[in-house]
Amino acid sequence: KIARAAVRSYSITATPNTPNAASYSKTFTRKVSGYVLQRVTALTPGTDYKFRVSIRTTNNRVINSADFNFYTRSIKPTTPVITRAFETDSDEAVVYFDAPANDGQTPVLYYTARANPGNATGITLQRGSGSITISGLTKSTTYTFTVTAHNINGTSVESKPSQPVTTLANKIVRVVAASSSGGSTVTAPAFTLSRTTETRFVNYSLAGYSITETGAPVTSYTISPTPPAPLTFNASTGRISGTPTETRTATTYTITGTSASGETATATYQLRVTGDVGDTGPGGGVIFYYLASGFNCGPTLAATCKYLEAAPSLWNGGAGDPVAKWANNTSQVVGTYGGSTETATATAIGSGYRNTLAIIRAGNSDTGVAAALADSHTVTVEGVTFADWYLPSVNELAEMRVRRSSIGGFFDTTNDSIYWSSSESGSNNASRVRFNLGDQAGSGKGLATYVRPIRAF
Repeated sequence: KIARAAVRSYSITATPNTPNAASYSKTFTRKVSGYVLQRVTALTPGTDYKFRVSIRTTNNRVINSADFNFYTRSIKPTTPVITRAFETDSDEAVVYFDAPANDGQTPVLYYTARANPGNATGITLQRGSGSITISGLTKSTTYTFTVTAHNINGTSVESKPSQPVTTLANKIVRVVAASSSGGSTVTAPAFTLSRTTETRFVNYSLAGYSITETGAPVTSYTISPTPPAPLTFNASTGRISGTPTETRTATTYTITGTSASGETATATYQLRVTGDVGDTGPGGGVIFYYLASGFNCGPTLAATCKYLEAAPSLWNGGAGDPVAKWANNTSQVVGTYGGSTETATATAIGSGYRNTLAIIRAGNSDTGVAAALADSHTVTVEGVTFADWYLPSVNELAEMRVRRSSIGGFFDTTNDSIYWSSSESGSNNASRVRFNLGDQAGSGKGLATYVRPIRAF
């Protein structure tokens, strides 16, 4: 609110705490009084800012407001850019792309490429620039492709379409000639798979395999048993593709290739689809909670997740679970100090990430504090970096305690087997769970107790 004085002009500045973030400063020359609404644009997402308003009166007196702290939340990534695309077979093409200029201040988890016409898609699990192979295309058909980037907040706008690409008229095959009595004959069909086993997480696209033919051309393929929907098998290429939506025990599929003369060759491919409680999660931890209808999650609770994954035993550089205090300030409520107004009192499933960030922003960023220690955990699995670990809320921690045997590595045999949650219960206390008994209570924030990070997805 601007006081009822004669105002000649006013200016607004927004100064980021991060060196590479965008700043804002603008002066408005007009007379105003009372409450003034002014839009501030082009700020960097996921950044702490200090705002200040200065007014200049008609007698040239300058009045500065107190600084106001504000955090801009992370957002969806901006649009990736396709750099080139070309056909690689009669049913396949590859698309190269550059990563978005802005990932929304939270890591990109994967990219999706889509073919037009049709609904063929390809997915790659990575953060930066790269390529995506799209299979299941139709021979001698002209396509364009688009790419989208995905992070925890959602999906980017589709890229501009690629240049047109026309698939080959005939499948690429490799024929090996065998010499016999001075002449040459075509050998029986033979082929190999680029991989023979795969373990994939539910709702993640199959990596699949490629086929190299080393004998007579294969004119058609069959598979036994039939893969469950929505997985599909292409009789022309011999490849399984799709995104599994249900968990499956390890199943061995026999792929049979038949030549024009009726001769056959076989290869096997074993696929397991994980995603049940107790399975290994995408981040290399252990899944300990699942809710089919989903729950709110993420740094602002704007995303929807279905799973909770605990860091595995010995996650801390090969050592047992470390101990840490809950906060540096042990006598004040988070949100009333350190320049942040965000609170850490939430207890629900999915709220631990938001609590964790609130604790850190209040001035508890060193890894001697439980929240910062959990947040610092980062792992890379199959080329994908997972940096969204956090200190669980008290309800998440209670679920983890129930599943402690399948997760493994907890200290749970004495009355000192206490683990911190991220749920604050008072100015001096935060909620914890005793893992040998399962009781929940508040303990002093300066107490050094055990820490185990989790993540939601």
